[in-house]
Amino acid sequence: PVARSMRANPLIVGGAEFDDTLWMYAVPGLVAKEGAAGMMVMARADGRAAAFKIADGSVLARQAVIPEALRVLGVDVDAAPASARDRAVVPVLGHGREVGRIAPLEWTPWSS
Repeated sequence: PVARSMRANPLIVGGAEFDDTLWMYAVPGLVAKEGAAGMMVMARADGRAAAFKIADGSVLARQAVIPEALRVLGVDVDAAPASARDRAVVPVLGHGREVGRIAPLEWTPWSS
């Protein structure tokens, strides 16, 4: 019941500008919830799930990692709407100019 409610009302889960809401709109059937200090949990209707925490609590780092976590869950991130994909491109600025980008390392799926 909770997951069904979240899927039916993504806007209430986080809000219009929050990563969980944005990705739930972008990926049909996804349930996602971000939390304080860089936390993120996501699950697909088939039971595949991912959770991670950014050690320093960075929201920007979390935004960069989300697409890689979704790829591990089998989501074609490249087919997601630009509004979601573009948010995952996190520039590092130096004196107002882009000098690099935050990018996740490739994930190795863990299974029991």
